[in-house]
Amino acid sequence: MKVNRLLSLFIVASFVYTPFLFKPAVEGDLDLKSAGIVEIRLTSQIPFWERVSYTVGTESGQFTKYDVIGASHKVRIEKAYRPIHYTFSSPGYTEMHFTPFYVEFVMLRNFVNVNGYLEDIDVAPFFEHDVEMLPIRYVAEFMGANVTWQNDRTVEIDFLGKVIVLTIGSTVAKFNKVSIRIAAPRIVKDRTFLPIDVVSKLFSLSIKNNRDLGIITIGGEIEQDNHSN
Repeated sequence: MKVNRLLSLFIVASFVYTPFLFKPAVEGDLDLKSAGIVEIRLTSQIPFWERVSYTVGTESGQFTKYDVIGASHKVRIEKAYRPIHYTFSSPGYTEMHFTPFYVEFVMLRNFVNVNGYLEDIDVAPFFEHDVEMLPIRYVAEFMGANVTWQNDRTVEIDFLGKVIVLTIGSTVAKFNKVSIRIAAPRIVKDRTFLPIDVVSKLFSLSIKNNRDLGIITIGGEIEQDNHSN
């Protein structure tokens, strides 16, 4: 009787747990709007530890959790890629949530708020003819773009497949090799500044301008992609 009972329990357990233990890896592509945080979350309720091997964009690793219900791991994506390729391998269920970075500039102040963390900057946003002027390098780099000076007058910004070429003092910029008209970039304290509307146009980022508080928030629109295996 004991042998039959144990055999029955083993058969039931095999039917319950085998699908979890031999789940295939899940993979796909995810479009990002900026740099950000990818949270990998275990949602199964299997009563033993799980190990997740993951690759997200250029970040790869592995984490093991013994408290599997709601356990999570965060991967910081420093550069914006479109698309990034993700793969997950887990015996249970895995979800992925992406939170883009946001950057808050405070007018006339030498610091920014990047996803809740204060960062010092060496120049402050300022007003010119009642228009907010923003330091383009800090906007670009905090959002995950690559910034390269081609010479002392020309800067190239690579952001999510968009290649933007700005020339100091020129009202003509290159956007993916196509000439467009913009307000001329200015150099102030060795930093390149652009008007707020030009920043929005070039980067296609959401910008919220609270003039009462003097706070400009760039990016940070939350997009969630749940991928469960």
